[in-house]
Amino acid sequence: MLRWLAALLIIAAAIISLLMLGERREPLPPPAPVEAEEEQPDYWMESSRIERFDEDGERLLLLDSDRLAHFPSDERSEMRQVRAEQRGPESLLWEMHAEHGLVTGDRSLVALSGDVRMERRAPHGPSTWLYTDSLEFLPRDDLARTDDPVRMERGATITTGIGLHAAMAEDRLIIKQEVRTRHVSPTDPN
Repeated sequence: MLRWLAALLIIAAAIISLLMLGERREPLPPPAPVEAEEEQPDYWMESSRIERFDEDGERLLLLDSDRLAHFPSDERSEMRQVRAEQRGPESLLWEMHAEHGLVTGDRSLVALSGDVRMERRAPHGPSTWLYTDSLEFLPRDDLARTDDPVRMERGATITTGIGLHAAMAEDRLIIKQEVRTRHVSPTDPN
């Protein structure tokens, strides 16, 4: 009788085990990956101004923005509605405007983007206007450059092309490729 009881328990255990295997649950899904949090600024300012002066106290660079946010990971500053002025020799003034700007931590590069407009104001003669989508401005080197399409206007002359190198202190502009110039005569209705 004990043998029958032991056999019956073994059979019951086997049946219960088979039933449990039949009800095997799906494994739990792996935990969702932790998304990297967007870096937050350690400070921000409204109506900010950055200035740089020469050894005689003359202002060389002015950098204004509606809003500036500073990020500690690489010390960069991101700006909104940017206006920059770089003063060159002999009262030459370069003024730049853009929707966005990024200033590197060492302040060696100002990357402008979004409806970038640059005006070269000489003490004599008409201003020269440049239009592009993005522009790298290196204030310590008095250089500005882009590889994007460029439109330059000076008086009745319009020049378009791809890429720009502006040596600001030397008052030299070079449009790199696909240069096309059109001069509209004041008597030409088109």
